[in-house]
Amino acid sequence: MSVLRKTDSIVLRIQATIVVLANLFVLFGVSAIAFQRYVFGGSLYGMDELIVIAAFWMYFIGAAYATRYHRHISADIISVYLRGRRIGDLVQLLSSVITLGLSGLFTYWAWEMFSWSLAKGGETPVFGIPNLVLHTSILLGFIFMTLYFAVELIGKLTELRQTGHIEPQILKEQAAAAAQSSEEGRL
Repeated sequence: MSVLRKTDSIVLRIQATIVVLANLFVLFGVSAIAFQRYVFGGSLYGMDELIVIAAFWMYFIGAAYATRYHRHISADIISVYLRGRRIGDLVQLLSSVITLGLSGLFTYWAWEMFSWSLAKGGETPVFGIPNLVLHTSILLGFIFMTLYFAVELIGKLTELRQTGHIEPQILKEQAAAAAQSSEEGRL
């Protein structure tokens, strides 16, 4: 296994762990707040502050994880209808270039916010947790998304060069699912 594949595997395991733990914290935190409020009539002071931090990590690292597996939100219907045609390939390439560009812009803005937070400080009102904790999740999420979008664009360019066309991702997934289903049927 190459160093890049091993690193990718480790990073993905870390991302998945962060997403699962943050998700569980949000779930149990909200449940605890509701239970405390409606059963005991009290309040868990500051718990919402911790839930927001966990939700930020869950959202941004989850977005990066979804991007890696091409599970991010995409309205790529045009390339499905135009598959095998030059215009469909161009639409896919243009879409990938725009997505990468916007992701790069958002990464730059996340860096600016992270840098500002590092310089100016700031913390949460109840527990005094530095805002840097929140801003780090945003920066890391966008760094990974930009990296994964760049890899996706390079993959599309390589596929176009090798095969002369780019198969839309959804059709690749359908073909893989059909092959897996066929293989399971033979067993």
